[in-house]
Amino acid sequence: IIVGMLVLGLGYNCLRHKKIEDPRFIHFKTAALAVISVQFLLQSMSHFADNLIFSRCMPCEGSQICLVEYPLIMCGSGAWMFMAMISMADLLLVMVPLLIIIFLAMYKSWAWQHGAGTGFDKKGRQPWH
Repeated sequence: IIVGMLVLGLGYNCLRHKKIEDPRFIHFKTAALAVISVQFLLQSMSHFADNLIFSRCMPCEGSQICLVEYPLIMCGSGAWMFMAMISMADLLLVMVPLLIIIFLAMYKSWAWQHGAGTGFDKKGRQPWH
């Protein structure tokens, strides 16, 4: 909802200020991608923290160890092991592609700064990286 509202606000601003010379002019595509990427960053960090929930164990009832958020699940049990395996697989499937994209963007940005590729396009936009 928040991203939609921000993108709608950017669209409204772009409709009002269409000339590049206008100090309130914003490239819609660049600004919308920035809003979406920040929202994605915040959600991925929350997702990462939620996936690590299986690692938070505490002592409970005698000599047993339970999850902090779900005390009925004993650490080391079959349900805990299943949750840990699913969480680790999810982390790998999400984080590995993100790291590849981040390092690719860093390399392309470095190469662009040293003259590889094209500069600004006719509308004054920089490459995605």
